[in-house]
Amino acid sequence: MQDKADSSRPPQPARFGVFEVDFARGELRKHGMRLKLQEKPFQILLVLLERPGEIVTREELRAKVWGPSTYLDFERSLNIAINKLRAVLGDESQNPRYIETVPRHGYRFIAPFTTSAAQPTPVAVPLHNLPDGQPHAGSSTTPATTLPVVRSRLLRSTTLAAAGTVAVMFAVAAWIFWPRPAPQVLDFVQLTADGEGKIGPLLSDGVNLFFHSAGTFGIRQVSLKGGQAASLRPDVGAVVLLDYSPKRGTLLVKEGGTVEESALWELPLPAGSPRPLGKLKGYHARWSPDTERLAITVGSHLKLAKNDGSNEKDLGEFPGHVRHPRWSPDGKTIRFIVANDTKKLLALWEVTDDGANRRLLIDEGSAEGDLVGEWLADGHSFVFSLSRDLRSDLWLLREESGWLGSPRIRQLRLTDGQINMLDPVPSADNHRLYVIGEHDRNELVRYDPRSRQFLPYLQGISAAELSFSRDAQWVAYILFPEHTLWRSRVDGSERRQLTFAPVETFLPSWSPDGKTIAVMARTRGKSWKISRISSSGGALEAILPGQQSEGHPTWSPDGTTLIFAGVPWEQAFAPGSTTIQQLNLRTMKVTHLAGSDDLWSPRWSPDGRYLVAESLDSRSLMLFDFVSKKWKLLTKLRDSLVGYTAWSRDSKWIYFNSISDKDRAIVRVSVPEARTERFLDLAAIRQPDTLGQWFALAPGGAPLLLRNTSLQEIYSMTLHMR
Repeated sequence: MQDKADSSRPPQPARFGVFEVDFARGELRKHGMRLKLQEKPFQILLVLLERPGEIVTREELRAKVWGPSTYLDFERSLNIAINKLRAVLGDESQNPRYIETVPRHGYRFIAPFTTSAAQPTPVAVPLHNLPDGQPHAGSSTTPATTLPVVRSRLLRSTTLAAAGTVAVMFAVAAWIFWPRPAPQVLDFVQLTADGEGKIGPLLSDGVNLFFHSAGTFGIRQVSLKGGQAASLRPDVGAVVLLDYSPKRGTLLVKEGGTVEESALWELPLPAGSPRPLGKLKGYHARWSPDTERLAITVGSHLKLAKNDGSNEKDLGEFPGHVRHPRWSPDGKTIRFIVANDTKKLLALWEVTDDGANRRLLIDEGSAEGDLVGEWLADGHSFVFSLSRDLRSDLWLLREESGWLGSPRIRQLRLTDGQINMLDPVPSADNHRLYVIGEHDRNELVRYDPRSRQFLPYLQGISAAELSFSRDAQWVAYILFPEHTLWRSRVDGSERRQLTFAPVETFLPSWSPDGKTIAVMARTRGKSWKISRISSSGGALEAILPGQQSEGHPTWSPDGTTLIFAGVPWEQAFAPGSTTIQQLNLRTMKVTHLAGSDDLWSPRWSPDGRYLVAESLDSRSLMLFDFVSKKWKLLTKLRDSLVGYTAWSRDSKWIYFNSISDKDRAIVRVSVPEARTERFLDLAAIRQPDTLGQWFALAPGGAPLLLRNTSLQEIYSMTLHMR
């Protein structure tokens, strides 16, 4: 690559770490051995080395490496090239040694490097090193440059002493301020082996660990040495674990399995009556180390109160839902998560207990995952599990002193394996970590009414959101956890993958002619868009422009119209956040379906006369008649929620799965009479917590579900701090 910057590029090789860049030969070497590196990644490295320590924007890289007139998918090409460059350098994006990603801007070369000539550069020889202080023949001197021998020796001694002092100072500064090696986790020990689902947070009293059972949401405990988990306080019913206090010998819980703010209670162990903490309500809460105060999250606010519920104080509002408060060991600082679905925000914040010193520590820029952590006893380290990109790993946030004592925060990865690591809790001495380890997998099953059993369907693949072609010969599905779109014959033959990472897909729908599949699609951090793709493969195409979220596509029987709705989980389930729209595929005109405000998840009946939709709170089913142009309430649930809906082939019944903490079943309601019947009890099948407990009907009418075959066990590991 030739450009104006070439003239400023040093002709000498540049060395950093164990690497050497030979500009003249266009080579990258490691320990003197040439490395294989493609042209674009090498050119990116050259551009970054031109401006060490400075941000080089993505647009600058585009202009210098690809050229200003390129029409290819530049963003994807740049990401691939950067990944290849990091792979050759053995660098990591989250813990960079050489190339730092500056979110939403570009990249920066952060390692120190030196340049040296291929041949030694001539050096002036001190005159006092020549016999009698005389210059070499052919050299020229002036009286001003001829120094007495004694004076030159003194100058030399002073220079060496100063250099030695500087070297010692540099060594001491390097010893103090140079980044310490990353900690390691070693010695994995499995503490449970019961195959039961487990939900955090993990809490410890120094002898046992407390956690939730995923099946019953009851409280369980297991010894730190491992063994059989036992039920704990079954007399209190379903509560949500929040904290444990060894000083008080009690658990902090909130009532019910609600996902909203609810009353806070103190639950004595091993027995005793639960005690309400005044009139306090919250989503998450934690005791301070001395248990005299409570940190409570309420919506977008973080609050403090005394341990009896009195003297409530607001520490401020934050840009999203506040979750998982954690006190520092000295009780002066609180760290917590802020998640904002609308702004795609997942961040770790901290604030001092007086509401001052608000500080953003980690900005993940995506609300697709979760971040749950705990302080270590040193007060400078914070271990956490970070869920993103369909997996969860352990990380450590460590505060160190930078140059001249300035604070520096390092984010260090602890695990990068096949097991998802969730909800870490350190031992009191910080030598061990306890986590929930998860092998995430689901099995596709069909209910067989003859045997009254759930049997594997499509060989029990880990897939969901099935959609069948009108002739019942083909099926489209989303493979989990990859979230890629596939299609095959209904017997599983002629499988073909239609979409690929990093694109995520959701809820496919076949066109009536079987030639096209409409599907929700997006890349990480972007909005869901209704897209279409040929059922035989090809390019995935977003149908409508813009960044408005679109979901739940469903076809008219004649294939000329697509109906879709908003995506309420992207818009915080606010009133007015979703409505149902009709897209005429011939004119590409979008119209609003009258009376559909605050409705979502539409499904068109096979005969084309009706449309069923859910209310925003998922407690009601509404029926739209295209003949009368009116909506009708089909059913309203009190103690449960609607999961997924499915039409019978004759359009006479709507099936849906009813979900609650106490009961799960498939229910059906007749159309248009609105007669409701319980169709199938689901107590016998363990369903996943993810994917909204998906449900559909096979062409013959048999219910299709997901059986959770994930393994969630508790592990212990040594934390080696270096």
